[in-house]
Order: sequence, then structure tokens, then C-alpha cells
Amino acid sequence: MIPRLHINIVQAVLFSGLLFPSESEVRDVRPFPVDLGVFEGHKSLLLTWSYSDTIDARTITIKSRSTIDSEYRIIQKLEPERSRYLIQNCEIGLRYFYLIEIEDYLGNLYSSDRDVPVFGSCMLAPDTIQFDPDISTLEELILAEIYNRVQNIDITLKINPILPVITSTRSVKIAWLEEIPFNILKDIALEISAIDEVMNHSTFLDLIIEKEVLYRNQFLLTPNEWLKKIKNSFSLLNDRWKNLFNEYEKSLMILSHMPPIHILGAKPLEDGQKDIVLKVVHEDQVDLDESYLLYRDEYLDLSSFAKDSSGFISIFAPINWAYTDLMINGIFLQRFPLWITHPVCNTIQGDLLPSDDIYTVKVGLEPASAWFNEMIWSPKTMKLDLEASGVPDFDEHYAFILENQFIWELDWEPGFEIQYMDSSILLDQAINFPVLLSWNKWDDDQWEPIEYMILDSLPMAINRFPDGKSWTELTYSTLGSTNNPQLDDINTELIPQLFVLYQNYPNPFNGLTRLTFDLLEDATVSLYVTDATGRVRDVFVEGQFMTGGTYNFEWSGENRSTGIYFFTIHAQAGNFPPAVMSRKMIYLK
Repeated sequence: MIPRLHINIVQAVLFSGLLFPSESEVRDVRPFPVDLGVFEGHKSLLLTWSYSDTIDARTITIKSRSTIDSEYRIIQKLEPERSRYLIQNCEIGLRYFYLIEIEDYLGNLYSSDRDVPVFGSCMLAPDTIQFDPDISTLEELILAEIYNRVQNIDITLKINPILPVITSTRSVKIAWLEEIPFNILKDIALEISAIDEVMNHSTFLDLIIEKEVLYRNQFLLTPNEWLKKIKNSFSLLNDRWKNLFNEYEKSLMILSHMPPIHILGAKPLEDGQKDIVLKVVHEDQVDLDESYLLYRDEYLDLSSFAKDSSGFISIFAPINWAYTDLMINGIFLQRFPLWITHPVCNTIQGDLLPSDDIYTVKVGLEPASAWFNEMIWSPKTMKLDLEASGVPDFDEHYAFILENQFIWELDWEPGFEIQYMDSSILLDQAINFPVLLSWNKWDDDQWEPIEYMILDSLPMAINRFPDGKSWTELTYSTLGSTNNPQLDDINTELIPQLFVLYQNYPNPFNGLTRLTFDLLEDATVSLYVTDATGRVRDVFVEGQFMTGGTYNFEWSGENRSTGIYFFTIHAQAGNFPPAVMSRKMIYLK
């Protein structure tokens, strides 16, 4: 007979085992819902795994053991977003077994197959000398192969400055001029021909595909993904290269027409001086001893300033200089404003842009959904005609600002076609020249300038031809329509223009604003102001016969609510139907 005391002790132990299971038995490990794969590569093993979307993973644990280990050990804990892991520097020829354990937010554990765990062996590729551990992307692998192939053609060819252009996201039309130093750009024709020969060779892509064992694991790709990814990356780079190859000669042509020295930009300094940055474009055409920056009767000799290896010259202009003229060999080449209170750059196409980086070469204006497209400025009459074009999104806002004062905030119509909006503005006769006109976009809760234009005592008539491209001298006005009209526009019916209704000035305004229109021939006219709901607030003239000429009216916002108002002109002459036009104005208390 077993003593009663012994029976009680056994019962107590069994009971305690039910209440307090061992650590290994705390959670039930549910096998098989994790699908694990192991892929062998050069000195590496790639683990990939997947599991059901119904598992709300909290952590992922990777466990491993080799053929000489008796137990699994944890080699890494990962965030649940991960689904691949690269193991490097494993022992060649040794077999490794792996388990993936996933813990959810309820404490449940799920694992890959424990009974028949997946395994793999590290291998050593036969062509290990070709492996470069610094290559981490398919694009870098393709560029490295281009470099090696070109070196086989001619070891003296230097293509390192060109390779980043191939993978750049910059437009091919500006990439050569903005990314390659001018002194190098002129002398890389042989390098470009060699790259083109390599990329168009029938075996080039095959050479990269054959490097699968060396690099596939490095890029975290499975064998099924390798071929597809390689072909896609090469296709994208090859298409870009073809366009770059075609643009090279065009870029050289642009470069050949540039002056020997180009003023890139200027930045005001804290002590009141201005840092002016110049770029030497054609060294063979420049004698720095005969090159100067001038302001009235003062000058700076460019030979007194150092030129770096990229052709940049930095010059600190005196505080009193409001502008500077660049003179080379007795010829005035360029005038650049220094009175602007923030950094500005000058593009190759002549755009004046805001930019903190005045050491960067820019070809032209950055692409945007809307742009400043045409301008006619007459200082004699103080009349400014502006046109903006584009297809902005519904939540994008653009405006013209003159000397920190809004003169025209555009009100675009929703649609998918390019819009051409124009406005005529009469400026105050008391304005002191020069003045800064800016084209602005609302961004991050503030107005950001996109482009500048300087108005002074000289008339100016310019437009972008074709639309959105570089500024050119205006041959005839196309305000309100495309700058590159089609031939069938000749057949468009001509409708007599009875008046020109200018934008009110100032706008927005606080107090009085001036309404002006030119009546081009005798007509019966009505002019009135309405609020945003369409209610008439004031009538200046109603059905009155008026002779041709310029008419001005002042409107006061006193006793009015802050907001948007419209002024409308209605004119009729002869047997033609009446012409009606409205403009928006903003009253701010």
C-alpha cells in the first residue's frame, strides 16, 4: 500500500502542473501557416516568407541551426512588415535549417514547418572576382557593366561623369547642361559613342542576366523575379539613354550659343554685400584680364578672383551696387539686378528665378501646371498686359504680385484643356523704377514666387514661344490665346473689340480702388459692381452713350463687407450684339 502522504504529494504535483505549465508549453505553436522559402546565392541565403492575412502579426522571429548544431537559435527578430531577410557570410558548404515564428497580438504563435524544415547551403560563385559588395541596386549593376564594357573598348575613356545622367530623373532635354560641367560636356563625344555601342550590343543584357548567382540575393529577389526585374530596369535605362543620345548634339548647340561667361545668380549677404556667382562657359574665348563687372563708374576686375576647376567665380559686390554689367573685351554681355532682397538665379534661357543655390546651372523654368506666358509693358502709359496659361488642379492657386502687392489672382475654370487667361492693368504713375513683378503659387500656406520679371523705364513685349518654353521677343500679341496658333486660326471669324477692361488697381484693396476701361469706339455703355451673390451694389453708368476714349472710376469698399466683388461692363455698338465682361476684385478691411 502506498502511504497516504505520498498520494497527496503526487496529487499536488499533478495539480500544480496543470496550473503552471512549463515555459515551452505556455503557448500552443501552430505549425504550417507560414510558408518559408530559402534561396541560395553567392556567400548568402535569402529567406522569404508569407502567411495568411488573418494573422495580425506583432513580431517575426527567425531561428536557425546548422547540421552541426543540436538546437535552433534565434538569429533575428523583425517587424511584421518584413517578408525577406538576407543571410550573409555563412560558412560555405554547410547546410542550414530555418524556422519562422510569428507572434500575433493575442500571444498566439505560428510557425513554418518544424518536422521538415526548409534548408539551404551557402555557395561560392565560380566568378567571384566579378562580385562588387558595394552594388546594391539593379541600376548600379547595369552601370557597372556599362563601365566594364567601355573599359574593354578603350581604357582611356572616362565615363564616370556620364553614368549618373543615365539614372537621373531630370528631363533629358536639360540633363546634359545641368548635370555635366561645361568644360567636360564639350569633350565627351567618344565616351558617349562607346556607351551607345555597349548598350546596343546584342549580348549586353545577357551578360547582366548571367550574374544572377552573384547578385540576386543582394537585391532580395527570388529566381522568378530576377529575369523580369533585370529586363524592366534595362528597358527603362535604355529608353532614357536613347533620348539622351539624341539630345547631346542639341545641348552642344545651346552651349555654343552661350556667351563666354554667364552670371548664374546673386545672393545678399548679412553685411549688405552681394555674392555674385559667374560661370566660365568658353575658356578659350575668355581673357579674364579683359573681363569686368561694372556699376556706373566702379568696376571689379575678374582676373582678381579665383576660378575653380568647374569654372565658377564667386565675387563679393560692394553694398552700394544696385546692378552689375558684365563686360568682356569691351563688349557688354549681360546686366544683372542686385537690388532684389533675396537670392535669385539666371537660367540659360534667361529666366530670373528664386533660388538659394546660386551655384547650380539651370536651363530654364521648372515644369509646372501653369506658367507666366506673355507680357506687354508700356512705361509711357503704365499699362501692363499679362497672360498666364496652364491646366492647374482645382486646389492650385496662382497670382501676380508687384512689389509685394497683389495685382491679379487668377480664377481658373475647371477642365482638362489648356487655358489662356489675360489681364490688363494700369499701374500707378508714382511708381519708382525698377519694380519687381513676380509669378507666384500658393504652397504650404503661403505664396511662393516661381519667376521674376523686372519692369523699368524701357518698354517690353515678350512671350514664351512655343507656349511654356523660353522667352522670345513678341512679334504680335496673342493675349488670351496660344502663342503658336495653327493655320486654321486664319479662318476664325473676327469680332469687333469694343473695349478693354483693365484689372482694378490696387487689388486686393482697403479703401479705394480704380476701375478703368478703354472704349475703342463710340458705344452705349453700362458699368456696375455686384457682390458674390450677383446683387448690384453700385452703378456708375447705365445705358449711356459714350465716345471712344479712356474712362476711370473710383469705387470705395467703405461700409461693405470684406469679400469678393465683380465689376462688369456692358457695351453695344451698331448692329453687333452687346459685349459683356467682368473682372473680380477683393476688398479687405
